[in-house]
Amino acid sequence: QSPVHSQASTECNEDEEIFINELSISLTGADKEIFFAIDAELLMYKDEANLRIALEFLHATIEDFPPEYFLQTPNLLETLMDIVWKVSQKDAVVILRLIRFILNGLKDRWIESENQHACYISVKKHMNKILQIFTDFFEHFHDQFNSVELIQQQELLNETYLILFDLADFIRETQDVCETFFNELLNMMAKVARNFRLSNAKREDNCRLN
Repeated sequence: QSPVHSQASTECNEDEEIFINELSISLTGADKEIFFAIDAELLMYKDEANLRIALEFLHATIEDFPPEYFLQTPNLLETLMDIVWKVSQKDAVVILRLIRFILNGLKDRWIESENQHACYISVKKHMNKILQIFTDFFEHFHDQFNSVELIQQQELLNETYLILFDLADFIRETQDVCETFFNELLNMMAKVARNFRLSNAKREDNCRLN
């Protein structure tokens, strides 16, 4: 092996090690305590009052953390997705708006950094999790779409539609540099979009008849 090649390899390995270390975003100290406390409150809430306190606290602090924090342990994005169907429409709408904020934060960190590689790899390593979370979310939404209870929750439907729009934009911005296939999520999003189109068409027909 030539000295030049050996030196180049060493420099590359050192750069890669520095790069990986710089991308390590972990929860420590007070940040970790805050996230575990919010996660515990959301998962084990006993009444709507406690839930709203946790949501209000999350809303007040959400801008203080890098979006990747919401994908790490505890995975607050997944927790929010899990409880959105178990709460009142009012609380669900608040949760969906928080989810949109996190989603758009992840997209922004991917595409709007001066040092793009240093920002999007920390998101990219969670990409499979992001795709699975939203695939499960829209699968559940698709299964419940025609239920009377869901149809009557117009605010929740509107926020879900906005998430659909934001997620489509997220995929458009990230798919060229992501090694993960989006097919399963895209297929589920297409089904949900079709539900919205059919629902709107039905609503327009009813308006004309009335």
